[in-house]
Amino acid sequence: MRTSEDVDRGWAWVVAACSFLIHVMTYGLAWSTGVYNVIFLEAFGQPKSVTAWAGSLPTAMMYAAGPVASVLTNKFGFRPVIMVGGVLASAGLCLSYFATSLYYLFFTLGV
Repeated sequence: MRTSEDVDRGWAWVVAACSFLIHVMTYGLAWSTGVYNVIFLEAFGQPKSVTAWAGSLPTAMMYAAGPVASVLTNKFGFRPVIMVGGVLASAGLCLSYFATSLYYLFFTLGV
């Protein structure tokens, strides 16, 4: 049986630090739309009403994916679902760098 001393050292702190950084990046991206919305307006030359979707879709998809993630977690477990989600999120952010159109950005950043 593990003692409380075993739980509070080593790998547990690595997991806590990584979880903190993931939350900072995820929520930082989702709620800093005012910062990069100006950049999107200049880069793509679309109206404000269309460009605003680029900031709204990541937050909407984050909450919409909750029930799906819950079902997948019950079926496959936490680790595989989190790893696949991390890979998909990273791929989407990397592909967003190459966006030539706002609609391409909707898909890569939001979906």
